[in-house]
Amino acid sequence: MEETRDIVLPPIIYGDEAPLPETGRSRNHSGTGTSPGIFTGVTRVVKGIRDFAEVTGGDVLLIPFSDVSWPPVLAKAGAIVSETGGMLSHCSIIAREMGIPALVSVPNACALGNGLTATVNGSNGVLTIHDYE
Repeated sequence: MEETRDIVLPPIIYGDEAPLPETGRSRNHSGTGTSPGIFTGVTRVVKGIRDFAEVTGGDVLLIPFSDVSWPPVLAKAGAIVSETGGMLSHCSIIAREMGIPALVSVPNACALGNGLTATVNGSNGVLTIHDYE
């Protein structure tokens, strides 16, 4: 299990042959930019309320989604990257209100992990991980 923990499964598998697994270790990840701006900081995966205490000011939050209980932690973020959502999703609206960059619909963003140096470009929809060559 330890050897395969970073494998990112595709959302759909067609046919009888399994696709080659991806490790999620690419440098650039595309999404939809929903709040403009550029921010570089350290990634922090937040999957739920139990992770809120781990967030420090200026983190790049990697989240699966957000809802109305999330503004206290979103307010600490330097940028937000969500696996789900659109222009009118909760985190997008909060990011625009706070004036911080946000990306949504970034597949498997949470699988990237904590402690990586990343740049979020909310204008062009690209998340760049600087720790990967």
